[in-house]
Amino acid sequence: MPTEDIVKNTKKPIYRRKRVVLPLSVLLFLVLCDLAIVCTTHGGSHKVEVATLDIDAVSAGQDLITLLTINMAHGRRDGRNQILQSGKAIRGNIDAIGELIAREGAQLVALQEADAPSWWSGGFSHVNRVAALGSMTSAIQGTNVSGWGLHYGAAIVSQLEVSDAHQITFPRNIPTFSKGFVVATCEWPGDQSFRFDVVSLHLDFASAKVRSKQLSVLENLVTKTDRPIIIMGDFNTDMSKSLLPQFISRTGLQTWKADDQSIVTFPALKSRIDWILASSEFRIVEQSVLDDVLSDHRILKAVIGRR
Repeated sequence: MPTEDIVKNTKKPIYRRKRVVLPLSVLLFLVLCDLAIVCTTHGGSHKVEVATLDIDAVSAGQDLITLLTINMAHGRRDGRNQILQSGKAIRGNIDAIGELIAREGAQLVALQEADAPSWWSGGFSHVNRVAALGSMTSAIQGTNVSGWGLHYGAAIVSQLEVSDAHQITFPRNIPTFSKGFVVATCEWPGDQSFRFDVVSLHLDFASAKVRSKQLSVLENLVTKTDRPIIIMGDFNTDMSKSLLPQFISRTGLQTWKADDQSIVTFPALKSRIDWILASSEFRIVEQSVLDDVLSDHRILKAVIGRR
């Protein structure tokens, strides 16, 4: 065999190894970057400021109040990713959510995937923006993810008197970003003696085992509080799995038509994964899923009263 052929034959395996090693090296680098970001953006658990807007609070007595729970999807509407959208498009999407809140006359709104100023979603506060457009008097921004220029989490905007707000961030669940909830104490309109807790919740999407642990943290809150409670948000699970029915059973909470499989809040999976739960001091008068496409989730609306 000529010397030239011997050289060619010895080079082929090296070339083939490079074709494998290079993509694996890139993949490993991306995985390590993901782990680093997830580990260093954990938002922690602490008291949260209640931002007051220059709008008159609801003070007159009311028999009923309107609730909304909205996964804001970082302002991307139902697009693939907010990074791929312009700042103008994101602002327009957020404005549409604020205008919907005003249109529906909501007094209390739970938000998830709700951004404080972040580089990937326009660099402005989505929560403060929808609060102002929705004629809310206060805004509570949770940052269950905080770092590397990303600041977002669960949030609450309200027309009711609000106090004593906290965020709880669940333990890290690598490789997904941190999830958690914010909880605040509200007063019923016109009745300072009736105070209740409101939770905006976002559970992990990737693992039922992780969701179970996260619900245990929430259950601890529900069973220890001496106030009525309303929990709204993205549970990332439906009633077909035992997790949510067991949580409801143990906490004594109620929801609207729990077994109605025709209710869909996440069209991609044809599933109901967004929920409004309330303790026995409340009655859920009606609930509906709005048709507006402002996220990959549909917006859940409920009207509740006191028993």
